[in-house]
Amino acid sequence: MARTRLPAMQILSAFVLAAVLHHAEALTCTPSCLNDEACVTNAGVSSCICNSTYYKGKTISNLQPSVTCDGKGTITPKFSICLLNYLGYNETTIQLKDHASDNCSSTYTEVDANNVRVQALQVKAQVGQCGNRVTVINSKVTYQNTLRIDILKKLLAAANPIEVNFSCSYNLTMQTSLNVTLNPIVSTTNLPGLYGEGSYPLTLAAFKSPSYTDPFQNGESVNVQTNVYLGFLINGPDGANFTLRVVKCFASPYNARNDNDPNNVPIVEGGCPAPDADFDVAVEQNGVALESRIRFSAFKFQDFDTLNIFCDARLCDKSEGCTGCKSGKASDPSLGAVSLSLNLDGQVNSGSSGTHAAFSATMMISCLLMFVFNKLY
Repeated sequence: MARTRLPAMQILSAFVLAAVLHHAEALTCTPSCLNDEACVTNAGVSSCICNSTYYKGKTISNLQPSVTCDGKGTITPKFSICLLNYLGYNETTIQLKDHASDNCSSTYTEVDANNVRVQALQVKAQVGQCGNRVTVINSKVTYQNTLRIDILKKLLAAANPIEVNFSCSYNLTMQTSLNVTLNPIVSTTNLPGLYGEGSYPLTLAAFKSPSYTDPFQNGESVNVQTNVYLGFLINGPDGANFTLRVVKCFASPYNARNDNDPNNVPIVEGGCPAPDADFDVAVEQNGVALESRIRFSAFKFQDFDTLNIFCDARLCDKSEGCTGCKSGKASDPSLGAVSLSLNLDGQVNSGSSGTHAAFSATMMISCLLMFVFNKLY
């Protein structure tokens, strides 16, 4: 059988094609390149670079961040690094337009859910910080801010520095209302976890209404016989297994706690309203969630212009039975409870009529970082 001889040029072309295919098969990057990257080789070393064709046709109008609004009040805008570079921007220059201090934000790089490398910036959702603009409409609070991004340093500049707005909206809750208030009456300490496991921030704040979303601020008056709403909240514990239980609250004319002072007026005892109180008290929520809510009618001590509220609160394992009026373990302040104080401090307003005298506008909160005896069991 006769053999067909291929022309020399065809043989050479086939050889070159085989070599190219072999080279293409050998060109691999480990780890694999992301969706907007391409694998290239330089001096025999393979690496991933931005794929310039992936974002072909994209313009400045496409430069919008993806924004994450987490439940802890942190806003995180994220930009594709390759898109920024394609449009002529330097991802390392992303910063808040109003960055009064280095503590305004933090940046980091990660791979997002779309398998694209992004530059992320975190900023705290809080009023009066780092250029945050806040609006409250009905039951929603929205934070807005502006980022500035500079161009890549190249011989030819094809873009100008740009400003990009971003925002997050949250439901108005006890926690978010404190973040949108400039000077809320608030006290925070750390509550130890049960069985010696970690600690969690515990906050006490004073509110004006039963919604617990309108905090008193330094500079506001509190009239005698008007309701004060004490809101307690703790962040971090597993709400499926633990609750927050306020065990005890009492009022004193003095700003230093003394449990044995005969002038003390009980507000909450054993997790429930103190019996025989001469003023209105209601425990509206206690031992059922990671928030507790207590209402009382404001009063003042004779010859004193100061009302100080001291409370003990603790984590409660739901298996203990954390609700109701008890004198057992769930209501024992010596079992892992901590103390917080709320001080309404100042002069009685002159010209007040009858019993509706008003406390002053300074209304300070101080946090007594006093741990009562912490017994592990």
